[in-house]
Amino acid sequence: MVTGVSSEEKVVVFRIGDEEFGMEVLAVSEIIRPTEITPLPRAPKSVIGLINLRGTVIPVIDARERFNLPRTEFTSNERIVVINLSDNQQIGLQVDMATEILKLSGDEVVPIPNLAIGKEVKDVLRAVANIGDRLIILLDPGKILPSRSLSRISLSSRTVKSMREAQVE
Repeated sequence: MVTGVSSEEKVVVFRIGDEEFGMEVLAVSEIIRPTEITPLPRAPKSVIGLINLRGTVIPVIDARERFNLPRTEFTSNERIVVINLSDNQQIGLQVDMATEILKLSGDEVVPIPNLAIGKEVKDVLRAVANIGDRLIILLDPGKILPSRSLSRISLSSRTVKSMREAQVE
């Protein structure tokens, strides 16, 4: 059993390319269809921009860019997984498709093997769910973006908000 994994947990499963990823259900606020995204100046490359979700401004991360996967054409199956972070912030993760909610037992969750992948990507991986012939990569929601990137996004989103308010006056 992996440290920090209860004997049973529910995960939201989504696809990015041909790979399946999952995240604890409690970390996911909601899953929405893509909406108008406002580009964010000077944001990290993986940040697509900002959305307004019922009055809350949320940065949206391109999962393909974040995990170094090639970009594809937009499809009607794409979704934004809205993730709750520990510090009362939310981020959106744009994925190719949300597929299901799975209940995992502790013995189905195994540690990430030591692979030759970059530290920046490995840090966001929490464990792997090994279910029959399926492997689902479980993500740590608090590490989707490094904290320094969240600070940059926060500053940039305040700048965009200030510019918009100035245009209204």
